[in-house]
Amino acid sequence: MNQIPDKRGTEATISAVGGRSPSFPSSANLDDLAEIMVKHWEHAISAVLPDKPDLIVLPEMCDRYEQTPPEILPRLRPRVSAGMTQMLSKTAREHGCYIAYATTATDENGLWRNAVVMLDRSGRTLASYYKNFLVSTEIERGLTPGATPCLAECDFGRVGFVVCFDLNFTELLEAYRQLKPDLIVFPSHYHGGVMQPYWAYQTRAHFLGCMGMAGIPSEVYSPVGQLLASSTNYFSHVTAKVNLNCAVVHLDFHWEKLRALKIRHGRDVLISDPGQLGAVLVTCQNPALSITRLIQEFEIETLDSYLDRSRALNQTARI
Repeated sequence: MNQIPDKRGTEATISAVGGRSPSFPSSANLDDLAEIMVKHWEHAISAVLPDKPDLIVLPEMCDRYEQTPPEILPRLRPRVSAGMTQMLSKTAREHGCYIAYATTATDENGLWRNAVVMLDRSGRTLASYYKNFLVSTEIERGLTPGATPCLAECDFGRVGFVVCFDLNFTELLEAYRQLKPDLIVFPSHYHGGVMQPYWAYQTRAHFLGCMGMAGIPSEVYSPVGQLLASSTNYFSHVTAKVNLNCAVVHLDFHWEKLRALKIRHGRDVLISDPGQLGAVLVTCQNPALSITRLIQEFEIETLDSYLDRSRALNQTARI
């Protein structure tokens, strides 16, 4: 009845390191430009390392200088990309964390992409996502859009990616919803407003947005669209511990079952109600227990199962 993976003990500490890339210093040579970029992000990342994050996310095109002269880009990109990759791989390896960073890169066919690269805890490339919906100016500059979603299988859960303009396209959202991610990562130069909690709710996943613009907060949302953590005007980074051992359920027919679940398991179960939605997030806080087994034990349907059953009933009842 409940089509979700058998989750157990899947807490993760996730960090967004947002903020602007450095402005282009016209007096520097190409090698110095690469070193300046690497040092900028190395310093920014150092702010979250004491929290020992499982995942660090950097903003969209984090390795791109602001206002870089177009004639320099072809020579600058490889140098910056090589330096950033080396530094980020070393950081992932030394601190045992995953790192997702957004860059402009060529794929195996030589096509330029707006890409998100996920490094594993050993610093090796685990997955690459290519932005599916480019804005017109990106296409005019020679970038090629991707055509599929992407999931990275991490030891704490399944991570999906969207970039900036992607957030406007519900067909991509639906593709991810079918894949059942645990976390959506969103490097961007555009916040998206209500679209961030909307994506979190519609994919039934935690959502981490990492913003590459000054004054725009990086944020973490729960699968019922509740804001869990945010960067501020003072600090462009944010870290949150999220528990992926959770399920979204509707309140219909579940009031007494949820009460019985809470009475039986006490503080091992957290029921989060965002209000006005009719759906709640049920989280298992005991790493020895599985949310899947718990809701099956109390005959509680997931929200998706309930909606699918309602669709079928209504289809049958239509004349």
